Amino acid sequence: ITGSPPFGPFISEFTILRGIFAAGNFWVGGIFLLLLAVIFIGMGVTVLTVVFGNPPANVGDKNYRDNLLTVGPPCFLLLLVLILGLYLPEPLRRLCTDAAALVEVQP
Repeated sequence: ITGSPPFGPFISEFTILRGIFAAGNFWVGGIFLLLLAVIFIGMGVTVLTVVFGNPPANVGDKNYRDNLLTVGPPCFLLLLVLILGLYLPEPLRRLCTDAAALVEVQP
């Protein structure tokens, strides 16, 4: 979301921004940069609060136990990523191939 380098969203946002300025839409580019700055600052404040803020009073609570509702969804998503990393079903593979062919740059 924030488009911080060296991550993928940075490249896509940079490409969008380059296209905006190449087309001569300087107002749109300025608004785009302003909104990206607002998002970046908002995300930064949230992350810095989590990293450097004071812990809640109940952090040391020894009576807390994980249950299926807190552990199950992340484990399910992890298993799904593992399965899709090892085997890609034919319809999904075809969809990815067609999407790549759609955005492929022709010389």
